[in-house]
Amino acid sequence: MTIKKVPKSKRQSKSLKDRVNVRVVGTLSEHNTKLFIPFYQREYRWKDDQIHGLLDTILNSKYDFQFLGAIITLPHKSQDELHIIDGQQRITTIYLTLLVLYKESLKHKDDVFTNSIANKIHVDRKFILKRADDNGAFEKFHKMYLDDEYSDQYAYLFHVMRTIKSILLQSNLRDENSKLSIKKNISLSVLKKHFERLTDRSYFAEMICNREDEAFEIFGLLNTSGEPLTAFEIFKPLRHKYSAESELISESEIKELERYFNKNVQTVSGLTSSFFVNYSLLVNGEVLSKKLEAQKSYLLKNFSNEEFRKKFISNIYSFYKFVTDFHKGSLAKIDDAQLYKERIFIKNHIICFPLLYRVFSDLKLDIFNSTVTFCASLFAVWQILKGGTNGIDQAYRKVMMEINLIKKNKLTLEDLEKIKNKLRKELSNELKKDFEKLLRGDKWLEDSRIGKNKTLTRFILLNYQDKFDREKKDYELFKHIEHIAPQDDRYWKGNSIYSEGNLENIGNLVLIPMKENSSLSCRKWNEKRLMYEAVTSKTKKIAKGKIGKLDFKNKTLINLADNGYSLDSLSEICSVKNWNNDSVLKRNKKIAINVGKTLAKNLLK
Repeated sequence: MTIKKVPKSKRQSKSLKDRVNVRVVGTLSEHNTKLFIPFYQREYRWKDDQIHGLLDTILNSKYDFQFLGAIITLPHKSQDELHIIDGQQRITTIYLTLLVLYKESLKHKDDVFTNSIANKIHVDRKFILKRADDNGAFEKFHKMYLDDEYSDQYAYLFHVMRTIKSILLQSNLRDENSKLSIKKNISLSVLKKHFERLTDRSYFAEMICNREDEAFEIFGLLNTSGEPLTAFEIFKPLRHKYSAESELISESEIKELERYFNKNVQTVSGLTSSFFVNYSLLVNGEVLSKKLEAQKSYLLKNFSNEEFRKKFISNIYSFYKFVTDFHKGSLAKIDDAQLYKERIFIKNHIICFPLLYRVFSDLKLDIFNSTVTFCASLFAVWQILKGGTNGIDQAYRKVMMEINLIKKNKLTLEDLEKIKNKLRKELSNELKKDFEKLLRGDKWLEDSRIGKNKTLTRFILLNYQDKFDREKKDYELFKHIEHIAPQDDRYWKGNSIYSEGNLENIGNLVLIPMKENSSLSCRKWNEKRLMYEAVTSKTKKIAKGKIGKLDFKNKTLINLADNGYSLDSLSEICSVKNWNNDSVLKRNKKIAINVGKTLAKNLLK
């Protein structure tokens, strides 16, 4: 049997070894190759303790050889240049350390040793390490440092050089006399020892990739200790690279976007990823992965296309403003009172925002309001009847791709109705039943234990208790979910609600405007019923009379009575003499019938 050899260029192998060449290399290039830091990489910003950590590992190692981890490189087309995809902070630190050694060696007039350092930091008499798009600033700093000049423009880098020399002298950075100590010369023997450790006894595993997208993919797989670049950090320099389109978004808008993505360092990657996944759906209809390396490749690949570039840059700020203003309830010309319960429910359901953005931009405000209501209702029904949100993101992406929304200059009512029809069909397909028939019945909430999902519970109860004063915006008070039969059952021993497992059933839950609800929750039923009677009283006098019968005082209850609030939706609870499992199931059915009709109507209009 003859085996036909497939040329390497035609193989579709996913094996790492087929895509990456791995070699062990010294700390800097060994083949007279320049090291290039691409424009999308972060600036060099290592802190003193990080510099200390790396140099201590190298210079004070008890081993003959020190492994410094993996770096990822990408050969440039010119073949005399390596782009550093991962490892630039470590490489730059080592490079600057060699620069300090070089300057110190000049004081000893040992030309052979000085030249050996120079060969590590120069190629063809030019510095081996270069940053893109810095207008030669890095090289200017080198010359200033070697010529004993100073500029505030490079204050950070001069601080780094002092830090490095302090480490080489083995002085304490926190010593008040450290500035004096770094003026000392480092002995030639110490310089040679440090140089040997840096260049002959320290190694990287260099992973040489063939393509930029593969480099980013491997960077993600390595899960190195450094913080991976986000898609927004790739976008910023790309915008400058294509200067013709850079004016489509201002510097102040870029800074505002940056503050938004960096507002919480713990969630910056997740927030940026979520934003770009949905923004790509809006811009060119691409279903983008949540993986950061896929998002970087997406931008680098598509930005060479002028049409994509213009659309991406010109819309990113307006999409961001739409999302954030929607979250805050401050969209222009939109009465938040009409959309409050929907807004607080779907604000994190960002997959629907590309559609809502187009509706808001292209159609009338009343159409936008009804679309928000539709999306919120779809999200709620999907979660309750499916037991989670699995599949809903794919449904939105599939529908928007089918309608080809991206290529349309203006969304029409006909387009919108097609989208809604397809989403209704997706819902029915997922449920394998007609959702309208389910919602028209009284059993669709029967087996639901949604109490632990506070956002969903509040949305359902807001629809059920929807008798708010829109001008006073008193709906904002109703943020607290109260268990009628409390979680602490010390006064409710033997009650069937607990034995039947219906504590989190929505029939046992109610919205109340009481921040101190924890102090009120653990009460006997007769006390809780009196409290509910107080807030459903028709007059202030009756309300205060009820409150007076309680053996505890509560400021919120008193303020509600003083302001004449009457929470009619709670009156049904007050009429129950003994709150038990039957009471919970009865109220569950009532909520199901009431809210089911509302949601069905929202989904069908």
